[in-house]
Amino acid sequence: MSTSLLDCVLQIRRLSFTRQFQGEPLLKQPTVAEHSYYVAVIAMFLADDLFKRVDPYSVAENRNEAQNLMAAMGKGFVLSVMRRALLHDVSECLIGDIPHSVKYNNGPKVKQLIHDLEDAVANSLLEEIYVPFAASRAKEGDGYDAAIVELADRFELMFTLRDEWIAGNRSGIFVKHVSYILDLIRHSKAFVDDECLGRQIFNFFERFHKEEMAYDRKS
Repeated sequence: MSTSLLDCVLQIRRLSFTRQFQGEPLLKQPTVAEHSYYVAVIAMFLADDLFKRVDPYSVAENRNEAQNLMAAMGKGFVLSVMRRALLHDVSECLIGDIPHSVKYNNGPKVKQLIHDLEDAVANSLLEEIYVPFAASRAKEGDGYDAAIVELADRFELMFTLRDEWIAGNRSGIFVKHVSYILDLIRHSKAFVDDECLGRQIFNFFERFHKEEMAYDRKS
């Protein structure tokens, strides 16, 4: 089923009514539209910072790989990152935000079925507008663009959890997710050096997590 540009816009606007963190006890329930906007903003800053820092000839294994990397990180690099970030959850306008526990805790077959569904929905929305868009793989792949979008997505989740913790939410959602997310992104490809923006944000969250957990144990 194909859609026109207008149909696509009308459908994507449903993201402003689609709840994120389905089934989790949050004080403020964010929408997928809010989440996607902030992921795109964070990804833009990460991409700008990385673009200034990466020397293709210092990170590539050979000259051809360096030239390919230079081409990939050329004029359209930041735009590519932002497009991936804005659309990474586009399928959720029709199928909702499937809980992480459903997607990842029920074996590889269930995970693949959900990814296939997300891809099919995304492609039905976007096929006449962009080249086929694999929604489930917007954050996957060997490129820096995928690594940045994955990192931005995780960071935005942690910003949401941090807001909940500061607002007084002690339901356990912060403790449940933050350690897991930090471990997931600890060795991200997007951490090109110790001073890059991604590493700075990671260190910020790691300090916040340690300090709050230490304080909470004393309370």
